Amino acid sequence: MCGWNAGFIVYIILVSIGAVWLVFCASRRWGNTNPLVYVTITGTIGSLSVMGCKGLGVGIKQTVAGTSQLTNPAMWIILVIVIVCIAVQVGSSCFVLVCVAVSSETIIFIVIIIIIIIYR
Repeated sequence: MCGWNAGFIVYIILVSIGAVWLVFCASRRWGNTNPLVYVTITGTIGSLSVMGCKGLGVGIKQTVAGTSQLTNPAMWIILVIVIVCIAVQVGSSCFVLVCVAVSSETIIFIVIIIIIIIYR
């Protein structure tokens, strides 16, 4: 069990370092000409928010089952991390749509493709 925890922590550290580098270095250097920088930021931070949401789900499940996790500080830390990750994802996605030359037709096309994928 200890090996899994160490691997998880290493993953979080590597993804966090990569995301910070993307936000502060790569976005300044290539962000205005290449929207993939912001897509990569959204994807890497998205992996952290998925795991955080999974952790919140486990905590909520345990709370509903009778073992209250509301007094556990880890539950609140995970909640804050998830909120920050989602805010970074939304901000990065919006920055791509506003600052990189994307027409309104392209935005509508992207939304239609996403809706088709979701309701497929």
